[in-house]
Amino acid sequence: MLSTRAPRPDDRLAGGDVSREALLRTWWPLGLLVVLLALRIGLDAWWLREFRYGFPMNTDEVGYLTIAFDDIQGLKTGGLAGLWHAFLDNRSQAPLVPLLAVPIQLVFGEKIFPSFFVQAPFLVLLAFATYGLASRLANPVLGFARGGRGDEHSRHD
Repeated sequence: MLSTRAPRPDDRLAGGDVSREALLRTWWPLGLLVVLLALRIGLDAWWLREFRYGFPMNTDEVGYLTIAFDDIQGLKTGGLAGLWHAFLDNRSQAPLVPLLAVPIQLVFGEKIFPSFFVQAPFLVLLAFATYGLASRLANPVLGFARGGRGDEHSRHD
């Protein structure tokens, strides 16, 4: 009798008989999700470069980037204690997003454009978490459908 349950990757490790075709049937949604995420981040990069690079920023962007530049200067001049002090001195806006821009500025320099990509790792985390939950609760195809739409509310201004 054939099982209607979708095979899991750990079935093979537990001694289950899982064919190569069955494994491919369960892993293609995850592979497609990776490709779509790469395309989405590439599209964001193109859009930012084409329509935002060199143009004036809005008030919120200026505020958050100013805090991020203060944080990186605190890190450079005072180490972790300086970063902590700069983080605590910010009282005007939410300090987490500017703090998350610090590693990006360490890698790419103190520039405005790379700081716009603070959200990209969280887009990936959200998509994979949604995929994981939906594929566990339903099946991998539904996981892909939900994981691919996990960012539907994050749009550029």
